[in-house]
Amino acid sequence: MISRFTALLALVAFTIAFANSATGQEPKKLPPKNDEPSIHGTWVGSMTLAGQKYQLESTFRADGTYKTIVELNNIVVAEKGTFEYEDQLLTVKSEGSSSSYTVTFEDKNTMRLKGKGFVISYKKRQ
Repeated sequence: MISRFTALLALVAFTIAFANSATGQEPKKLPPKNDEPSIHGTWVGSMTLAGQKYQLESTFRADGTYKTIVELNNIVVAEKGTFEYEDQLLTVKSEGSSSSYTVTFEDKNTMRLKGKGFVISYKKRQ
């Protein structure tokens, strides 16, 4: 049953593509997802982990690079690397390791990153 359905879908797609090429029409493209805010920019936030409150500043650039500065009391750590963001999934790669986060936007200036056992709340720096 599934193979017949798949074959039927393939036949329909081929027929539409052939008809469009024969008539000189370009297939219609779906509009880009413009309803979700951009992750690009500098974000200031915090998270609590094991009873400790961390302050963070993360910058995500359009060229796919990022930098994050994490502060806890007098300790400051910087991390930089590359990132990919698609369909509410942010993956950051730095020094041979990678981490993934689920991203939700409350509005265009507020986002939350959910990792394994923690949530980072960010506000976009204006």
